[in-house]
Amino acid sequence: MPVLVVVVALGAVLAVAAAVTVLGLGPLSRAATMQRRRQALPGQVAGSHGHDNLGHVLDLMVRAMDRPGLRGAAILLINERNELYFGGHRGLADEQVRDIRLPVGQGVIGKVAATATPIIVDDLDTPPPGLVPTNRSVGSNALTRSLIAVPVMLDDSVIGVLEMGCTRPNAFDQLDVAVLQKVAESVAGAIALANPLKLADEVLHRRVRELTSLQEAAEALNASLGLDVVLQAVADHAARVVRAPYAAVLDREGDGVRTAAVHDVDPRVDTASVLGAVSAWLAGKPNVSATHFETLPERDAETVAVGDPLAPLRSVAMVRLHPAGDLDAVVCVASPDPRGFDPAQLRVLDGIGHLANLAIANAIRYQRLTEAAITDALTGLLRRSQFEQTLAETRGQAVSVLAIDVDHLKDVNDAGGHEAGDLLLTAIADMLRERLGDVGTLARTGGDEFAVLLPGFEASTAVAVAEELRRSVHETAVTKWLPRVSIGLGSAGEDADPRSAWDAAIEALSQAKRWGRDRVETRAAQGSVGERRNTWDELVPQLFEDGRIESVYQPIVRLADRQVIGFEALARPRGFPVDTDVEGLFAAARAAGLHRDLDWACRRAAVRRAREVLQPGVPLFLNVGVWALIDPLHDVDQMLLLLRWTGIDPDDVVLELSEREAVHDLDRLRAVMAAYRAHGFRFSIDDVGEGHSTLDMLAAGAPDFIKIARSLVSSADHAGARAAINAVVAFGRSASSTVVAEGVQTAEEAERMEAMGVSLGQGYWLGVPVRVDPGELPEGSVLGRSAFALVS
Repeated sequence: MPVLVVVVALGAVLAVAAAVTVLGLGPLSRAATMQRRRQALPGQVAGSHGHDNLGHVLDLMVRAMDRPGLRGAAILLINERNELYFGGHRGLADEQVRDIRLPVGQGVIGKVAATATPIIVDDLDTPPPGLVPTNRSVGSNALTRSLIAVPVMLDDSVIGVLEMGCTRPNAFDQLDVAVLQKVAESVAGAIALANPLKLADEVLHRRVRELTSLQEAAEALNASLGLDVVLQAVADHAARVVRAPYAAVLDREGDGVRTAAVHDVDPRVDTASVLGAVSAWLAGKPNVSATHFETLPERDAETVAVGDPLAPLRSVAMVRLHPAGDLDAVVCVASPDPRGFDPAQLRVLDGIGHLANLAIANAIRYQRLTEAAITDALTGLLRRSQFEQTLAETRGQAVSVLAIDVDHLKDVNDAGGHEAGDLLLTAIADMLRERLGDVGTLARTGGDEFAVLLPGFEASTAVAVAEELRRSVHETAVTKWLPRVSIGLGSAGEDADPRSAWDAAIEALSQAKRWGRDRVETRAAQGSVGERRNTWDELVPQLFEDGRIESVYQPIVRLADRQVIGFEALARPRGFPVDTDVEGLFAAARAAGLHRDLDWACRRAAVRRAREVLQPGVPLFLNVGVWALIDPLHDVDQMLLLLRWTGIDPDDVVLELSEREAVHDLDRLRAVMAAYRAHGFRFSIDDVGEGHSTLDMLAAGAPDFIKIARSLVSSADHAGARAAINAVVAFGRSASSTVVAEGVQTAEEAERMEAMGVSLGQGYWLGVPVRVDPGELPEGSVLGRSAFALVS
């Protein structure tokens, strides 16, 4: 008959002082009551084992000891590794405690079993010298403060230990030892009556628990289709069913292993020895699949008790998984106990390995099917359906979309066959993927069409990305063919449907192809931020709240060498795209009598951030209304205070006046401009060619810069526009004024302006307006030169 070791654990005192107090008994009565309870307990336990089922008998014995004030009991049986496991319990012991396997000789209870000597521990928090409580911090064990333990003897051999615990210290004395020794005799008698069938029933119970655990693991793994989720579930269930503090799925990587998934483990636990053991086991054994167990070498510094969660890992068990896809992995569990794992635990680990093989194979198969469904076979990019899904998920944030069309792909197919067309498409796809990197989402959305999703990008930043991609296509090496693309850019704000950005991008793409291909055109989405928010009339009163107005900065470039020589600050309501037309905003402010206030709010917004990014000596062009400039309530002193606040030198500021504003007091204008010039300010006349008082403004202002209106620049191929530009250039030479061409949109316009004697240029082709917040410019993204110049 197999040997049984029994432990009965009770978590309270033998009598309840509170109940005695209620009855009004004095100290002598309480002592008498406690003595009667002690004397009655052995007989009550002895009368509880008249049943032929061992598990039922042990449970009845535990119940017989369950009295008011006693917190419960538990009986443990020995397994095939000479370790204790619970056969019956009642009361406080939780699942963690019930699953403890305690070797003979270890801890307080193990010492009693090894020495056949009773023990009383008055306080487990401060145990006597030489006595180390094991598993002190596990589950409900932490509640026990004092305990008493006596050996259970049969035929002069120790077959178990009877133990009682209490949640307060100093709860037991020598009288309790005598009582428990009599109870232990009854426990030994119950064990002596056990037969192999009853023990088999206990073994069967354990096997059922194993199968139940594996079934739960199988259900969890079958519910997971993502490979990462499956691997994490394997690690979690291995830790739970094997009861190991460390469990992981480790993937072979070169000569070592990497952690593919790990169950929650204290980061202070040293797992390096476990990884080394797994690497050694896998080395040179490509076909090994059996479950393996080994004990790790002990280190000199290892003095921590086994029950401590930070105890060094001493035992490791592994089961090799079938290689699948790129995964060549091992399920691994580790324990601080050098005795390792019992056969039942290794069986369960092997079962977890088989279940993991099935789940991983399903996950990899699902992954391949998913990739085939969402990925274009030719280019490896996302398909249109997946792009649309990803686009919809950006709702609630600003977004830009690039619609890209390969120019003249039909001609390539006609001349070289579809193989040539496919080669061209593949080369362009590879280039787009390489240049974008982690910025945005790239997809092939049609036969010759691609799309790029840029979450968080407004038009000002996205247009630089588009221009960089367009130019990069020119460098794509495809034998015999010269790749070119047209790009449409659409942008939508945070409260707009992101799909409207793609609609706008497609419309802009059509315009780009109509206007000559190999170019970028932009369009704001219908229902975008600027269109769906309040009208300008409703918005104007709100703009004077702190931070509601911001500035974007557009570079002014020397046409001869494309060198950036300054920046113009353009006011925008916060959250609106940088290319928003704000003419209506200033018209609404004038109608409300708030145009002077708005003018100063825009000045403050312009200088607030400019000092952070502009180097000294780089001029900042500020738009200033003529009526605000000559207003006697806002003189040059206020402007000087504003610049001192931001640390900008007046020599670096150019005040830009629009000649579209009719000026009736030219003398006052000349006097105010002279006062500003005395402090170093310079002036520019804006929009020359679109107003009604050009000559008066030029004569009165004697500007340092003259800006030619976009309408003249775009129509410079007509005789009338050329004559007007020539007149402005001639005036600039005679008055020592520098001429700037506004709204330059193409290389041809830039070359024409330079040829006509215009020194500087400004426009989207030369540099788009950008915000100065570095967060707007993702690190490593492909932005245009103006953005880099601004933040350099």
